[in-house]
Amino acid sequence: MDKFRAWLGPFSLLLTIPVFFAVSLAEKPEKALSSISKIEQAYQVGEISRADRIFYNAQAILRPEEVPAMFLTLTPVKEKSGTHYVLEAWENIALLTSPQQTLLLQYLARPTLDTTYISPDSRFAIHYDTEGVTAVPLEDSDLDGIPDYVERVAGYADSSRRAYFNLGYLPVPRDADTLYDIFLVNNIGAYGVTIPENPADSSWDDYSSYMKMHSTFLNFPPNDDPEGDVVGAQKVTSAHEYFHATQLAYNVYQDRWWMECTAVFFEEILFPEVNDNYQYLDEFYDFPETRLDGDSWHMYSSFIWADFLTSIYGMDLIRDIFEYGLYFDALASTDSALAQHGKNIASIFSDFTLWNFYTDQRAIPGQYFMAAADYPLIRDTILEELPYSVYTATAPPDGLAANYLISYPRPGDDGYVRFFFVGTPSVKWDFTYIAYKAGEAAQIVQPQMGYQSARTEFGWYDIALLDSIVMIPCVVSRWMDNNTYTISTDLVIWGDLDRSGSVNILDIVFLIDYKFKNGPPPPYEENLADFTCGQSVNILDIIYLINYKFKGGLPPGPCRP
Repeated sequence: MDKFRAWLGPFSLLLTIPVFFAVSLAEKPEKALSSISKIEQAYQVGEISRADRIFYNAQAILRPEEVPAMFLTLTPVKEKSGTHYVLEAWENIALLTSPQQTLLLQYLARPTLDTTYISPDSRFAIHYDTEGVTAVPLEDSDLDGIPDYVERVAGYADSSRRAYFNLGYLPVPRDADTLYDIFLVNNIGAYGVTIPENPADSSWDDYSSYMKMHSTFLNFPPNDDPEGDVVGAQKVTSAHEYFHATQLAYNVYQDRWWMECTAVFFEEILFPEVNDNYQYLDEFYDFPETRLDGDSWHMYSSFIWADFLTSIYGMDLIRDIFEYGLYFDALASTDSALAQHGKNIASIFSDFTLWNFYTDQRAIPGQYFMAAADYPLIRDTILEELPYSVYTATAPPDGLAANYLISYPRPGDDGYVRFFFVGTPSVKWDFTYIAYKAGEAAQIVQPQMGYQSARTEFGWYDIALLDSIVMIPCVVSRWMDNNTYTISTDLVIWGDLDRSGSVNILDIVFLIDYKFKNGPPPPYEENLADFTCGQSVNILDIIYLINYKFKGGLPPGPCRP
């Protein structure tokens, strides 16, 4: 599927109401653990200190062969990028022991390789070995003495730089020779890594850097590049890591999740044929309750947030966020950039959760994500409890996260159904529901949420015509994890105006009081007492109910077309 978009200027998508069926997900196999994952597990159970975790993470990226045996894996798993792990170690070097500091400084030093090639645009110096364990593949199809592998890296780096320049990003701070240095090595535990070096000359925290990239990309995850997996890996790593270098022109202390979110996003923009980023999407779609700014591989999968933002507000928005990011964190910077459009994160996040529902077989061409058909289904929960008892969240969402819930009516049920949502009031909530009727999304609504009470409710007039209700409660504030809530229902049978559970003479009295004695109205909606379908409640509806109870008349029911 051609997902290439016009990234040299802003663009937007016109949204319309989608139509599809609600589907549940099957269990998926767990991914293999990486050394980074094992290090995190050891830290979480208290086997190692925070300082050890920081050091071992950097070691797993920069010297994977030196990682302690307890963190090794039978099948090495490469990280998408080592940059955020190295930045964390670089920032926190004072926490490390003296031996760890010494080793880290050695790891951060530039390697010495035997050959250098200057890119066609004269912007990059590509350093590589032609012999030994770190040598690049030596195929040279044009017989110019430069390995094809090296020439491709140079070309992809040049095109990445031109793309970011055309999009208006600040130039990458350079070292003394004005060339940006890329070292092709094989002793790294990632596709690539961008390493900060020296403060640049701006008033903000910008830094020069250099890049390491894998020298063979053998045994890396497959991708969709028509030229092969190795070429695809070279493309996306050039785009990804050079955008990290571009980010360091703004602020070396940025939020790591935002750095990875946007770097992965630009892989798709510059090289849409590769789709290497798709391997991480399950980290988002299988765990929708995880906060948007979550860590680990969730950072890579969050590129869909950048996809969502740019699809509506244009490509310039990402650059605007980085410009505000000179002085603010990523979420505050996003709010500032969105303010130019009269929006903020809280006002658009529920739209984002809706986009994430319409993927895979639910995708509708031309709506929501351009590549929605290639994105996996979001993990949902079938509510067996509804509409008959109270459901309490089993995987409550973090800040800026959501749940996806599906309720199916019981066969034979008839009447009007009302849904009640009550969330913990310590955070701000939003809510979307999708009502499916006759196999189609008949209604998509975001009911008003009481922000002080964290409550909302909505109803469906005729449950017998309802296939299912999809409910998407989401937390639109950024703080607090595991925000619980309940959802309950109320089913009103036709004619039961006083809510006694049956239709009797008291319902006739209720309706007479309502029409002639200023009594309370029918529950929820007046048309629940419109038995004659006259589009208003009057004496004829009272007669209808009397005929039903005492003269063998037709039972009350819904007004259907």
